[in-house]
Amino acid sequence: YLVMGGRNFYQRQSIYDIYNYFSFLLDNNNDGALAGILRSPFFNLSDSKLYEISQSAGFSFYQKLLAAEDETLKTVKEKLTEMTAMARFKDAPELLRKMLNDSDLTAYLSSKRNGAQETANLRKLVKVTINFYTQGFRALYDYVYFLKTGIEQIEDESQALIADDSNTVKIMTIHQAKGLEFPVIFLYKSGESAQKSIVRKKSLFVNKQLGILTKVPLNENYYEDYISPPVVNLNNFIALKKNNAELKRLLYVGITRAMDYLYITAAKKDSYPADSFMGLLSRALPAGFTQSSFSISGELKYLKNDGEKFSLSEQEIRLDIPVITEVKEIIIPKNDTAPLPLKILTGEIQDSVKDEIISATRYAVFNHCPLKYKFTYIDGLLPLVKVPRNKPESEETEDDFIIAGAASIKGRIIHKLLQEGKDQADSKIIKNLIRKEEPEISENAAEKLSCEIVNDLYIFFSSRIYNEIKNLEGQNEYEIYFSENGYILYGIIDKLIIKDNIITIIDYKTDDIPEEKISERAEEYLNQLKFYSYIIWNTFNFSYRILFKIIFIKHPDKYFEKEESQADLTATGAGIREMVEKTRNNIFNPDRRYCRKCIYSEDHINCIKRD
Repeated sequence: YLVMGGRNFYQRQSIYDIYNYFSFLLDNNNDGALAGILRSPFFNLSDSKLYEISQSAGFSFYQKLLAAEDETLKTVKEKLTEMTAMARFKDAPELLRKMLNDSDLTAYLSSKRNGAQETANLRKLVKVTINFYTQGFRALYDYVYFLKTGIEQIEDESQALIADDSNTVKIMTIHQAKGLEFPVIFLYKSGESAQKSIVRKKSLFVNKQLGILTKVPLNENYYEDYISPPVVNLNNFIALKKNNAELKRLLYVGITRAMDYLYITAAKKDSYPADSFMGLLSRALPAGFTQSSFSISGELKYLKNDGEKFSLSEQEIRLDIPVITEVKEIIIPKNDTAPLPLKILTGEIQDSVKDEIISATRYAVFNHCPLKYKFTYIDGLLPLVKVPRNKPESEETEDDFIIAGAASIKGRIIHKLLQEGKDQADSKIIKNLIRKEEPEISENAAEKLSCEIVNDLYIFFSSRIYNEIKNLEGQNEYEIYFSENGYILYGIIDKLIIKDNIITIIDYKTDDIPEEKISERAEEYLNQLKFYSYIIWNTFNFSYRILFKIIFIKHPDKYFEKEESQADLTATGAGIREMVEKTRNNIFNPDRRYCRKCIYSEDHINCIKRD
């Protein structure tokens, strides 16, 4: 079966077991967490085995486990020791994958009746964990606190969605079924009453029209039953009417979800509460449910299409509805066919990558050097810090440390202003943006960076190319996706202009370079622009000419321009496919031609990876 849109994702036992594992890795003295994972499918130790461990010497339960002489615990000790060591330098996504790969948790959950849902929940947790670590610097403590908060406070997080075309019974509320249809529908427990929102004894109820409502003792006699004042009876009457109307709406929704068969089920009784589905139906049937069947009939109008016009026609419809009071047990015959031979595979199960998102920057980095791509996006290495060797500390000035990453902050601010269509540089607005990007920046550094941005934008706004493109209809920060061959290409284009049969892709660059270096620097960005061109070419059905321009803000009228031919675009597509194939197969060969400019080279000469 499949619970559609089930809640309490973080409250699932499997999530709690994983939370216990991470809690133990964070604090080896957490005895409760350790006992929980030892009893869980991670290790499957019995309660009697835990009791034996508790009799060993040691202050904490982990110390007792390490001191236990039971040979059957050797594998448990080795796994926990290895994971504890890894937790010191690995992040939670990698630890989580290690937990799942080295344990029987996934196999155990897959074997349960709702195994598809349970394993989908595990995959969702992996994605949630990866997303959590992409939101800035996070440590293991932050992740454990994140899981704890989810378990204790977030009860409405939905469970993972799985393919609804699976061969399972779908279980859902009637509200969740709105807009859906199924061949067979069962309305379950239709004889039970709906919840009533009426005023009860020893309770307070607030109605925004009638005020605070409660039952009160008659003549201040607190030892007798409390009675309802007239205003309370009025509130209860209105609430019952509303509940009855909502009950009718729910019954209508439930009945109309069925395409072929509808079963309305309830416990067999002589009568049913008025505020239940069976109560509503019994009032509509003269003999109730005492007969073996009953019939309903009536005229049904049809709307027919007679060529160019529509017409209405009526037809007598009669339905014979059986009342089933006994359900015979269905005995499924045993299958006497010989079992299929088992095929035992002992090799390693390789990960299968699918639907990864590839950006223009990733494509450009891979084309420069596949090994640099691995360092940046697979290993997550930071750039090497270049330390001046011959400069005494006393000679360091504020200019040496204006701001870490000033170039990237400058680029983001300029792109933001251009995205908003600003055609003038306001130094006050720019300073505010700088402080949002880097709150700790000094006043002098902010002033200097602001002046640089104002000067660059003044040059750009005064240029011939800006006056050409500002009046053309186009979209700033145009976001585009294109899916092919099991991966997704993604890009944000600074400005996209479509005129006549030409699509122009404009990319702004804020590099601080001299004019004679423009052509050389533009060559470094060619792969990004080719990537954008390929996505646009596929999205607009190959019917447009594709032209791209690289505009350096400091030298706007010396822009780089190129039109992509069909052969160019085809070659780019082949390059993207080659990149995906190599990254999926972990093939990252270094390209030594770019070592002199690489952030992972020593003194811009030698790659940090030795042959």
